[in-house]
Amino acid sequence: MKRIVFFVILLLLIPFAAQAEYTFFLKNGSEISAVQTYAEQGDEVTVYFSAGSMIISRQDILRIEGSEAIEEGIAGEAQPPDTQKTKEKKDETAGQAQRSGEMNERKGALNNELDSLRTEIRAVEKQEMDLVTTINEKIGSDKSYNIIQRRQLEKEIEPLKKELSDVQNKKTELLQRRFTLEEQLRLVQ
Repeated sequence: MKRIVFFVILLLLIPFAAQAEYTFFLKNGSEISAVQTYAEQGDEVTVYFSAGSMIISRQDILRIEGSEAIEEGIAGEAQPPDTQKTKEKKDETAGQAQRSGEMNERKGALNNELDSLRTEIRAVEKQEMDLVTTINEKIGSDKSYNIIQRRQLEKEIEPLKKELSDVQNKKTELLQRRFTLEEQLRLVQ
């Protein structure tokens, strides 16, 4: 008779043990109750409710209280409710995280390329200033030259003007590239 009563009580208690309930106490004073199961993955804890799940940073959790009885799966691991839906949500979250990571990678690459381009533009601008200064110094001193000396000076200045023109064209290309990179960066952000 005692055995029968024991088995009846045991059968009545099984549903309570199968539906473990946890309460999460967060550092900001909030409580999350009616948690059926949870899974820790690195710095994140995935909390499963009867109607869904959410992810909480491990740093935000003060403590976890509740029953330690969890449904055991075939492999002996804790199985969250609605495993297929949970897996789909995890895949979706992982996809979003991957896209976010790719976006951050792209932003970093664009910023690095933009910084490199700005350095190159500064170097070209310095080269341009040096050429303009050299040409102006040579032209400014031609007041005392005769015709032969002026023609000689023009021959000396001609390659400098050509080089200046090339430097200015390069600067224009670099500025256009910078503008394009800045637009791409705005689109990524």
